[in-house]
Amino acid sequence: MKKTLFCVVISLLCATGVFAQAKRKTQSVAKPKTGIRSVDFRNFTYNNIGEGNRVTLRKGRNLVKGEYSSGNYGSELGTVKYLDFDGDGKEEVLVVVDYSQEAAGANWSQHYFVFAYRSGAAQQIFHDSRYKASGFRLSGKSLIVEAPFWKDDDAHCCPSLAETATYSWRGNKFVLVSQKFKPWK
Repeated sequence: MKKTLFCVVISLLCATGVFAQAKRKTQSVAKPKTGIRSVDFRNFTYNNIGEGNRVTLRKGRNLVKGEYSSGNYGSELGTVKYLDFDGDGKEEVLVVVDYSQEAAGANWSQHYFVFAYRSGAAQQIFHDSRYKASGFRLSGKSLIVEAPFWKDDDAHCCPSLAETATYSWRGNKFVLVSQKFKPWK
């Protein structure tokens, strides 16, 4: 009798545990990503990076071994931020791609892309870049980029100004709404 009762109790405990585990698995199933969030920007081809090249990232990178240096260079995914820039109720995405050339580490830039999801695919609606950018941020629905700025007579080593450029959605596109300069420190 004790053995039978013990077996029944163990069977009930096992069945309860299996049921609870199955229920937890069912509850934790994630919803499939839709719209612009369904696009894998870590494995994506970007246009106009560097000298107008197409660059395909795989696992967020497209780096090659340097011929003249010990490091790698190329392109790497930086930031991905979702926001409804144009106010249509659907998200767009800001994607930042960092780019470098081997030239003694002197040539690197950040590329700023905004994509919308149209006709079942990501469509680029904005691109700009800054050489040796010092940072960017989003303020409301505006993109603000800070970077050194060289006058025509500045040496490559020494920009004379710092630029703050602000882009905002106007009508059906992003436009430069503000460009401020201050002395480079």
